[in-house]
Amino acid sequence: MSDNKNNNTPSISNTNDTIVYWGWFLNIFSLISVFCFSGIIFGWAPLELWLLEEDQYSEYCNDNNNETTDTTTDASAACPEQMNHLNALFTIAQFLLSFASLPVGYLLDTCPSKSLYFGMAGTLEIVGLALFSISDTHSTASNKDHFLVGYALMALGGGMTMLGAFPASFLLPNYQTAILAGISCLFDSSSIVFYVFYKLRHYLTRQEWFGVWMGMAVAIYTLLAIGWFRLEQLQKQQQQQSTNEKEKEEEEESTSLFNNNSNDENDDKEEHNSDEHHQRMARLGYHSMTVTQQLCTWEYGLAVFFTCCQMLRCNFFIMTVDSFLYLQGDVDSVYANLFSWILPCGVFVVPFIDITLRSFGVVNTLQVTNGIGFVFGILLLIPSCLPVQAVNFGIFTCFRAFLYATLNTFIAYSFGVNTMGRLMGFVFTMAAIVTLLQYPFSVWAGATSFTTVNSVLLLTLGLFPVLATLIFQRSRNRGRTIVTATMVSHGSSEYGSIKLEEGVTL
Repeated sequence: MSDNKNNNTPSISNTNDTIVYWGWFLNIFSLISVFCFSGIIFGWAPLELWLLEEDQYSEYCNDNNNETTDTTTDASAACPEQMNHLNALFTIAQFLLSFASLPVGYLLDTCPSKSLYFGMAGTLEIVGLALFSISDTHSTASNKDHFLVGYALMALGGGMTMLGAFPASFLLPNYQTAILAGISCLFDSSSIVFYVFYKLRHYLTRQEWFGVWMGMAVAIYTLLAIGWFRLEQLQKQQQQQSTNEKEKEEEEESTSLFNNNSNDENDDKEEHNSDEHHQRMARLGYHSMTVTQQLCTWEYGLAVFFTCCQMLRCNFFIMTVDSFLYLQGDVDSVYANLFSWILPCGVFVVPFIDITLRSFGVVNTLQVTNGIGFVFGILLLIPSCLPVQAVNFGIFTCFRAFLYATLNTFIAYSFGVNTMGRLMGFVFTMAAIVTLLQYPFSVWAGATSFTTVNSVLLLTLGLFPVLATLIFQRSRNRGRTIVTATMVSHGSSEYGSIKLEEGVTL
């Protein structure tokens, strides 16, 4: 029996090494896919200019406007009917990206194979790029206007790509915080793709550029599907090789107070995470809860509150930044263009996010993120000082990068990988509903002032530290109660010493 066990050891070791290799492979190409496809629809401004130059939808203008739209190069020269059709493309695509997060998250958690999941994501993205490429409202064919369907499919494929990248981070637990931060920042940075296309439009046409990106999509999504298929095979092989060892470990761990009794490979990888909040949530059984139970926790409520308040502020600023800067004196749109360049630079904040998460933990990093948002909000209240707002663009970019990276990490650490997709779907769907307030808020700002609206939004930040302190103190007290009750029931302080050895403070 021992001989067989020794013979199996090299095979198990080799399988583990191969899994690590494929973990690196999947994380690298997941990050590439996020940058290339996940948030490209948010690069709408240059794409809109491109379509205006092509006079797309100009046929909806009446005869009196035709002469002004023949050589339209900006929104101010386009007729309202033309702009309404163009704006509908972005509005519907953005709406689908936000509201599809819940079904996409459910699909991510329940799909029998990640290779099948990425096959579906790739199909949506490729078909969307193809439809947008061949579309031309001036074509004599009645079926050449596929802009809306194409842009909507790109949004859905991009949303699936971003959510699908998160599980890969659990394959490399030592680098998980940096990977989660990178995914969030690359999602923002992907908005630069269409800007590059637009600037290089003299070398390739819109049809050619989108054709090139289709080829890129075919290659990347194929590699992701192959990578996940191979990894899933290796994980099954590893489970078969270590069945006897697993049974022994389960028997030994069943006598331990802090055993999670999980056979899932992802759960084993989560145990390597040293974040205090992550370990506390695992010990309290949050990672083994059902989705319904997790939705009833205070931690989920805090995530929803944090996301709704912060996303509303972010989206309101992005939507109204041109008007805000114009009222500040930016009549030539110099600072507006500067903001477009600075916003995708959040990827450079990733090392600082990783350092902060490792040094202070995810709970304290939430407070740091809230503090950066507070500084951003204060600077917005300084009137008619464009150089200050230029500095504030950098702070906003840093704040937005911290926001999504820390939020995703908090959800992953609080509830584990098995339900991460659905939990993120619920959180972002709730936030999408709340961010609809940005439209009445913009009307309110036009009727009063941006200072009034920004002051109200800033006040909501004051509630978060209070709520977070109460909720996290409650979880710490629960942890201490569990430890004390179990020590009394066993009549020994043995478990307290085990806890100290692990270096985890409940």
